[in-house]
Amino acid sequence: MARWSKLVGVLAAFLVAFAGTDAVATQTPPAAIKGLAAWYDATDTSTITTVSNAVTQVNDESGNGNTLTQTTAAHRPTLSTVNGFQAFVFNETSSEYLLSSTTNTLATGGNPSTMIVVAAFTGTDAASYYPAVVGYGTASSGEVRGMLNTVSGYAYITNYANDLDSTTLWATTPTMVFGSFGSSQEGIAVNGGTLGTVSTTPNTTSGTGLFVGCWVSTYYFWTGPIYEVLLYNSALSTAEQQFIEGYLACKYSLQGNLPASHPYKSTCPSTSSPTLSLSLSVSPTGLQSPGTNLTYTTTFTNSSGTLDYNPVIDGPVPAHTWFKVGTPSQSLGGTGLSAAVTYSNNGGSTFSYTPVSAGGGAAGGYDANVTDVRWTLGGALGTAATATTINSGSVTYVVRVI
Repeated sequence: MARWSKLVGVLAAFLVAFAGTDAVATQTPPAAIKGLAAWYDATDTSTITTVSNAVTQVNDESGNGNTLTQTTAAHRPTLSTVNGFQAFVFNETSSEYLLSSTTNTLATGGNPSTMIVVAAFTGTDAASYYPAVVGYGTASSGEVRGMLNTVSGYAYITNYANDLDSTTLWATTPTMVFGSFGSSQEGIAVNGGTLGTVSTTPNTTSGTGLFVGCWVSTYYFWTGPIYEVLLYNSALSTAEQQFIEGYLACKYSLQGNLPASHPYKSTCPSTSSPTLSLSLSVSPTGLQSPGTNLTYTTTFTNSSGTLDYNPVIDGPVPAHTWFKVGTPSQSLGGTGLSAAVTYSNNGGSTFSYTPVSAGGGAAGGYDANVTDVRWTLGGALGTAATATTINSGSVTYVVRVI
């Protein structure tokens, strides 16, 4: 028996495996985040149609068909390079804007959504109106979702029931603003800073147009460049939010504006296929006698540079051991993941078995039938360590040497 207990300790390091992931790989970061509803990028000329440098059409890079157009020549923004980056440049005095009348993929009612933009404000009359970057819905209580500039120049979002100001002014250089609309609150963060929130309940109407460069009823026009607009029909996790912030910060030279704790302050997101690093430990170590409980802990770390969605961790129960019922646990730290634990009694072919005390002839509290334990982790696992670790966690279970 001592020989087998030693073998368990030696071979266990090779038995815990990463089972799989449904992460989308080799895509530009915005498309690698689930729920992308609309995406407009002024730096991608393949999606833009102009007439004498005036923008007539911008295709939706999300693939959802929310094409922006402007049929009136006098109201077309120009395509120009500002601050070193190509942008859609709007002029409030000419009432310039872009409109998509097809917005079936955008969140309505009380469903959550997210807006992320990089823009700059160069107007001189902000004190008399609220210039709008993007918005859709109806200009009545709770029915609109929009990102604007306050009369004092601060970035803010609104659903026409509660306005939420940031603590940062729009700059004349690229400014990255993140806005979230949840079922019970909305939030705003500028240049990767802390998300400020306020309680609110959206009730956005369906079938309304999406406006870029003005408010939802063709007023509150923007003045200045809009570089990129990303809309998601879901709330983003912290890992997803920071991943997109990292992508935009790297693209528009904004890493210096990110807070020191941001995971992409000095590195950029990757589009590589996500692969987890796994490290197994067993306690106690060394030669153990029959009847000893061994605690197996697998630490998983995402160092791939891209988000890993719904990772799955498998923990086989080694031969000549019994699984201890009720011992699986997980430490998920700041990953934001949820965990569901399932069990196999056939070597991992299926995971539909329910452990029972004394199962398979084991002693009370143990089950000899369990061959594998599986953790299915729900959500997006981040890619870099911060003060609150978002890319690493661990799972644990106990077996008994027989």
